[in-house]
Amino acid sequence: ADGALEAADKPSAVRRNRGDAKRHKQSQRSKGAQFLVQVDSPVEIGPEHRGSIMELTDDLVSQFVPEGFAGDLDEDKNFMEKPGIMVRQPFLEVLEQMKELEAGVPSSAPQATIFSGPRGQGKSMSLNLALLRARANGWITLSMLDTREWVTEKGAMKRGTGTAAVIVPSKLRPGMYSQPRGAQSVLERTLSLHKDQLAKLRQQRKYEHNAYVSEDGFDSLATIAERGIRSAVYAGDAMYDLRMELGLVEDFPVLIVSDQANALYWPTCFYAKGSAVGPDKLLALETFRD
Repeated sequence: ADGALEAADKPSAVRRNRGDAKRHKQSQRSKGAQFLVQVDSPVEIGPEHRGSIMELTDDLVSQFVPEGFAGDLDEDKNFMEKPGIMVRQPFLEVLEQMKELEAGVPSSAPQATIFSGPRGQGKSMSLNLALLRARANGWITLSMLDTREWVTEKGAMKRGTGTAAVIVPSKLRPGMYSQPRGAQSVLERTLSLHKDQLAKLRQQRKYEHNAYVSEDGFDSLATIAERGIRSAVYAGDAMYDLRMELGLVEDFPVLIVSDQANALYWPTCFYAKGSAVGPDKLLALETFRD
């Protein structure tokens, strides 16, 4: 089973001063302390918790969210006595779909869901809860929570090669471009979270190269991730191919998550051979758009 979640912002009619917004959130958290929910696992969260705030303990964060949270939560946590996420309706709607997939129940629900609306409606927080619950309940996940930084100058150097080359030509796909360090970071995180599951899953797609061939003869999805981690020139292709393989997985439920989904279609800041590189030429963006 394969599912995809994306959050996309629409312009808000009213833009509250960011400092005021943070103070407002902090005040609301304090006033709503009686609604704080403490659970041993995000799997325990259900419809009865709508409007409540699930406490984010250090153990829960370190175990299930090594990359940090979508939205402003990482920053907002500094203003909270007890950091947490509010359980909102968008998450509960996705939760029902997740439960059906876990139970093997045929569902007419779409396999891809887009949360859309003004800032502050809980889109990113619902993504965070879905990702937390999925990882706590044995799903394989692939996530990009900082999509804007993949296409803008702010994150270009961090995700490129570590030198002046912020993008490099794909090793396996002519005309496409990779951001090796960024792709390796995604692969390392995914392998760290799901190595046992990925090692049990055999590759289902056919490849005209031998980049993903395993020495032990079992060409697993873990082999793809390991190849990209080991060889930077293959990192972007490995991330893309891993995502395509995950779309075929039936032995485990799979969740693909992208926050700031608008940026998957933005013009990028990159140029190659004197021409602008469009979003459809970046492997990282194609990974989470398909």
